[in-house]
This record gives sequence, C-alpha cells and structure tokens, in this order.
Amino acid sequence: MSNFPFTDLAAHKKRPAVVASDLSFAATHCDIVVVALTSQPLDASTRLDDWRIAGLLKPTWVKRLVATLSRDLVEKKLGSLTPNDRLRVRDVVFQLIAAEFRA
Repeated sequence: MSNFPFTDLAAHKKRPAVVASDLSFAATHCDIVVVALTSQPLDASTRLDDWRIAGLLKPTWVKRLVATLSRDLVEKKLGSLTPNDRLRVRDVVFQLIAAEFRA
C-alpha cells in the first residue's frame, strides 16, 4: 500500500500496487517501480483471480499505470500475488509497453 501519485502530480491517493522492480533496483536507486491496482472494474484480462490470497480487500484489477516512487512511500505490504496473478500483471505491463512501440 502506498501513496500513488495522480498523473498530473497534483495529488495522490492511497492504493495498493504491485512492486515490479527487484531489491537491487531499490538498493541502487532508493526507488521502486510499481504497477497500480484498482477496485474499479476494468476488462477481464486485467482482473486478479486470487485477490483475497494476496491480502486485498475487494476484487482487484491491474491498472495500466506504471510509476517510479520513493521506497519510503510504501506504507505496508499486504501480501504476495499468486503465480497466475503475477503473469496477469506481467501481461498488462507487456501490453502497455508494446503499445508504445507500435505507435
């Protein structure tokens, strides 16, 4: 759970996020790369199947939003994603990146 900035950086919202960077990145840069999560329904391909196992409070979807944050903004760890949901997050990020290179 962290304070996730809005894209205009004018405000932030406390929301769950998936840490997508490894420990060495955080140690080197003092930052982490996160993928936002939302309880607002999105398309089925972004829905986490095992959201309860991950410690989330309600049905959750992967938001197509990636950010770099100071690791100090993380307030707590809710849990861990199952392998299936990790693949779901990976696929969403890959689609996001691939869309940029198709442009």
